[in-house]
Amino acid sequence: LGPPRSGSSSLVRRFAADIYEEDHESKDYAMGARFVSKLLQTKKETLRFQVWDVPGHGDGLVAPLYFCTANVALVTFDMARPST
Repeated sequence: LGPPRSGSSSLVRRFAADIYEEDHESKDYAMGARFVSKLLQTKKETLRFQVWDVPGHGDGLVAPLYFCTANVALVTFDMARPST
Protein backbone atom coordinates (compact mmCIF):
# COMPACT_ATOMS: atom_id res chain seq x y z
CA LEU A 1 0.00 0.00 0.00
CA GLY A 2 1.43 3.35 -0.94
CA PRO A 3 0.88 6.47 -2.98
CA PRO A 4 1.76 6.49 -6.68
CA ARG A 5 5.49 6.15 -7.39
CA SER A 6 6.36 5.26 -3.80
CA GLY A 7 7.89 1.88 -4.67
CA SER A 8 5.25 -0.61 -3.56
CA SER A 9 4.88 -2.19 -7.01
CA SER A 10 8.67 -2.44 -7.34
CA LEU A 11 8.89 -4.25 -4.00
CA VAL A 12 6.18 -6.70 -5.01
CA ARG A 13 7.84 -7.32 -8.40
CA ARG A 14 11.20 -7.92 -6.69
CA PHE A 15 9.69 -10.34 -4.15
CA ALA A 16 7.52 -12.30 -6.57
CA ALA A 17 9.77 -12.55 -9.61
CA ASP A 18 13.19 -11.38 -8.35
CA ILE A 19 13.11 -8.58 -10.92
CA TYR A 20 14.74 -5.24 -10.23
CA GLU A 21 14.32 -2.45 -12.76
CA GLU A 22 16.73 0.43 -12.43
CA ASP A 23 14.61 2.69 -14.63
CA HIS A 24 11.50 2.50 -12.47
CA GLU A 25 10.33 6.01 -13.41
CA SER A 26 9.27 4.86 -16.85
CA LYS A 27 7.31 1.86 -15.53
CA ASP A 28 3.63 1.87 -14.82
CA TYR A 29 2.49 1.88 -11.23
CA ALA A 30 -0.48 0.11 -9.73
CA MET A 31 -3.68 1.65 -10.97
CA GLY A 32 -5.74 -1.16 -9.51
CA ALA A 33 -5.05 -4.08 -7.23
CA ARG A 34 -2.54 -6.68 -8.37
CA PHE A 35 -2.16 -10.08 -6.76
CA VAL A 36 0.87 -12.38 -6.62
CA SER A 37 1.45 -15.62 -4.79
CA LYS A 38 4.80 -17.17 -3.93
CA LEU A 39 5.84 -20.31 -2.06
CA LEU A 40 8.94 -20.22 0.11
CA GLN A 41 10.46 -23.39 1.53
CA THR A 42 12.04 -23.29 5.00
CA LYS A 43 13.75 -26.19 6.75
CA LYS A 44 10.50 -27.05 8.52
CA GLU A 45 7.65 -26.03 6.23
CA THR A 46 6.44 -24.42 3.05
CA LEU A 47 5.08 -20.90 3.43
CA ARG A 48 2.63 -19.37 1.00
CA PHE A 49 2.75 -15.60 0.60
CA GLN A 50 -0.24 -13.98 -1.05
CA VAL A 51 0.53 -10.34 -1.77
CA TRP A 52 -1.87 -7.64 -2.88
CA ASP A 53 -0.32 -4.57 -4.46
CA VAL A 54 -2.93 -1.90 -3.80
CA PRO A 55 -2.48 1.81 -4.54
CA GLY A 56 -3.03 4.06 -1.56
CA HIS A 57 -4.71 6.87 -3.44
CA GLY A 58 -8.40 7.11 -4.15
CA ASP A 59 -11.45 7.17 -1.99
CA GLY A 60 -10.16 4.58 0.49
CA LEU A 61 -13.32 2.50 0.29
CA VAL A 62 -11.97 -0.46 -1.68
CA ALA A 63 -8.59 -1.06 0.01
CA PRO A 64 -10.02 -2.44 3.30
CA LEU A 65 -11.62 -5.28 1.34
CA TYR A 66 -8.13 -6.56 0.53
CA PHE A 67 -6.83 -6.22 4.09
CA CYS A 68 -9.67 -7.62 6.21
CA THR A 69 -7.93 -10.98 6.78
CA ALA A 70 -4.31 -9.85 6.34
CA ASN A 71 -1.63 -10.83 8.84
CA VAL A 72 0.85 -8.19 7.67
CA ALA A 73 0.69 -4.84 5.89
CA LEU A 74 3.57 -2.98 4.29
CA VAL A 75 3.10 0.74 3.75
CA THR A 76 5.52 2.49 1.40
CA PHE A 77 6.46 6.12 0.97
CA ASP A 78 9.08 8.17 -0.83
CA MET A 79 11.51 9.84 1.57
CA ALA A 80 12.33 12.42 -1.11
CA ARG A 81 8.65 13.47 -1.26
CA PRO A 82 7.36 14.34 2.22
CA SER A 83 3.81 14.58 0.90
CA THR A 84 3.75 10.80 0.49
